[in-house]
Order: sequence, then structure tokens, then C-alpha cells
Amino acid sequence: MSRSRENTERKLVDAVGAVLRGDGARHLGVNRVANEAGVDKVLIYRYFGGLTGLIDAWAQRGEFWPTADEILGSRVGRSLADVVKSYLLEILSRPLSLELLAWELAEDDHLARACRSVRVRRLADVLEVIEAHGSPGYDPAATAAMLFAAADHLALQARRAGAFAGISLTSDEGWTRIEDAIDFLAR
Repeated sequence: MSRSRENTERKLVDAVGAVLRGDGARHLGVNRVANEAGVDKVLIYRYFGGLTGLIDAWAQRGEFWPTADEILGSRVGRSLADVVKSYLLEILSRPLSLELLAWELAEDDHLARACRSVRVRRLADVLEVIEAHGSPGYDPAATAAMLFAAADHLALQARRAGAFAGISLTSDEGWTRIEDAIDFLAR
């Protein structure tokens, strides 16, 4: 692959992220991405087979959803509560991920499917590590899935409503209560 093609592909993939961050998923289209990248839109089709392939390439990048390494850190044997709290911090620090998670829950277009695919794979990597540390009578993957789903919901509520069930999601006190509940539920 030529250096020029690599640079153009990188510009196009970067442009997807820039459009999503600046204008949101509803404005993601071939023309908008090509304009953002400063290249002819025909290159999206030539290099990626179209917008679908370009979205797939963008979704594979680490910036969209935290990796297992980011969630688990260097200590693989961390408690389930620590893993869930780490996951929550990671997704709260990624406003674009939260916007795309909300999009994914409301839409079923290619962007939503590509994001879902990456998210599911990355969480499966985390669950695989968690399952390896399970004990008899305890299903760590199912427990983690429930806690991750709760974390997703609370993170979305923090961005949209600021509170859930009377608990502030904009204050340290509210998040301390949530973290305490995660500790309790993970036990």
C-alpha cells in the first residue's frame, strides 16, 4: 500500500470521528466525511467499499470503546467490583462513546451495528477474563453483564438527566453511592 493511500485512509477514518464528535451520527455521510477529510468522496468507495466499510474501520479504533486492557488495567485478578467501576470510569470519560451508545440503542443502521459489534467483542474479552476467576455457584459473566448494563444506563442518565432514582449523577456523593452499590452487588 502506498504512503499516499495510507495517509488518505487515515484522513478518512479520522474524519469519521471528527464528524461524529462535531455533528453527531445523524450527519455522518459520504459527502460530509469526504469534505472533512479534504479528499474526493470516490476514495471512500475505492479504499473502503463505501461508507459502511469506512465506518467499520473507524469503529475498530481504540478511541470508540475501551479495550479489555483499559478496563482491566495491569492487574488481571481484580475484583468484579473493581472491573465494573473501571469500566464505568472509562465510558464516562468518552462522551462520543456515550452518544454512540445512545444512538445504538435507538437506531439499527450500519453505524449502530458496527459500534455494537466492537462493544460486544471488547466486553466479551473482559468477560472471558472475569469468567476465568469465577467460583462454583457463581456466574461471573452474567453478573458482570448485569453490572455493565447498569453502568451503561447510569452513564447515559448522567449525560441526559443528571440523576437516576433520586441519586445525583453529577456529584461525588452520588457516584460514591453508586460505587458502594457496585461493591455490594458484586459480593
